[in-house]
Amino acid sequence: MFRGLSILKDLIKNPTKAFDEISENGKDFLIWSVLIVTLPKIISAYLHSNVHYLKGVITGVAEWLIIVILLYIVGRLLKGKANIVGLLSAIGYAQFPLIFLPVIGHLILLSIPKDVIAVIQNTSGELSKEQRLFVITHILTPTTVTLSLTTLVLMLWSFALSVIAVRECCRFSTWRAFCSVVFVMLVDMFAVAKLFEGVGL
Repeated sequence: MFRGLSILKDLIKNPTKAFDEISENGKDFLIWSVLIVTLPKIISAYLHSNVHYLKGVITGVAEWLIIVILLYIVGRLLKGKANIVGLLSAIGYAQFPLIFLPVIGHLILLSIPKDVIAVIQNTSGELSKEQRLFVITHILTPTTVTLSLTTLVLMLWSFALSVIAVRECCRFSTWRAFCSVVFVMLVDMFAVAKLFEGVGL
């Protein structure tokens, strides 16, 4: 049980070794993977004090399962050797950097001046040219830019971890893993998003 937490250190220092272990012993890491996937949604619900954000937990788990199934199918088509439980755990751990995004997003909102928020909230329809200039000028502060760049770095880190996870689970080249992840991300972005929208999630 403790290994599920301590492997996060290996994930930072040597992700190849960490994902190799996770893929081989998927069942031992599955509970921690579920926690990593759901924690950002729970943090968002807490920060916004809104129970409606908790439906994001269901959406997050469902999306994780769909992505893993798609990666498994694509991996098999590309002659990969992944097992579904190992891939589930590995992709869950690959989302570890995203745990910090709700807090960063909240800090960005707190750093936006109240008069800018008032302009956005009190405007019906599109913003005028003057209003857009006012909003952009006051939103692009050193704090918001730094936090936004941090968000981008965390997302790229998670993407890189996903590629390594698929490579180690499927036992094929980095290029095939990269193409698999990009393809599944595009499918998720369009098809799966439409599916969730259709069922009201």
